[in-house]
Amino acid sequence: MLTDRYGRKITYLRLSVTDRCNLRCTYCMPEEGIEKLPRAEVLSYDEMRRLVKILAREGLEKLRITGGEPLVRGGLADFIGRVRKENPGLEICLTTNGVLLLDHLDELVRAGVNRFNVSLDTLREETFRRLTRGEGLSRVLAGIDELIRRKLHPVKVNSLLIPGVNDDELGDLVEFARGKEVVLRFIEQMPLTNGKARPITSRDVEEFIRSRYRIVREHRAPGETARTFEISGFKGQVGVISPLTGSFCSDCNRIRVTADGSILTCLLHGGQFNLKKVLRSGGDDSEVLAFI
Repeated sequence: MLTDRYGRKITYLRLSVTDRCNLRCTYCMPEEGIEKLPRAEVLSYDEMRRLVKILAREGLEKLRITGGEPLVRGGLADFIGRVRKENPGLEICLTTNGVLLLDHLDELVRAGVNRFNVSLDTLREETFRRLTRGEGLSRVLAGIDELIRRKLHPVKVNSLLIPGVNDDELGDLVEFARGKEVVLRFIEQMPLTNGKARPITSRDVEEFIRSRYRIVREHRAPGETARTFEISGFKGQVGVISPLTGSFCSDCNRIRVTADGSILTCLLHGGQFNLKKVLRSGGDDSEVLAFI
């Protein structure tokens, strides 16, 4: 079993397969000036598969595929299929902005993806273009509906509220979960930009919900980052993720590996370690595990 220095069991790997994206969301990156990683610096699928196998032998239970936007990297479904074959008991999830989801959903499900997280920050085309500097809201919504139709539950939808941009849609986004079997989670904005406006906190969202709806049940499963509310009359659920104002450090069970092979133990503390160097040094699996 893999544990960290605090004795917490590591059972969850968030693996970025690419730094590239088909959108340029304002809260994530500037419109231009971001240099893409040279392809030689990005971990190969074989290197990623090796890493997953090493961790699976040590008790890894869940793999989340992220990016960038993971669906822009060619060969993704084949990679996932190989990971599934080598690790049949592993839960495999994929986080996407949803624009390309319908194009790849069949092959991803066949490959063995268990469930999906889709970003949805707005229900308005104009705001979508403003936030993402791109197009495709209708495809995102259609992708979410298709996940629900296929009963790939829980279908998780992640929303980020930005003051003066889409915070006036809080009510509309909450209502989105009334008629759809989704778990809609509002995520506090990480301090990646120089915005001067006060950020929307989980407390703001929770106060809004409590003032307008009857909460039947609220819960947070061990190791989960979201606190979730079941609301009377809703098919779906609404939750909040509080990386800034809340704390779930005591039962954190995850590590992150970036597309260029760095291990990140915590997004808020910035420490990272060059795993790629170890993977490419010719050492055996025990050396890789010792480094981790």
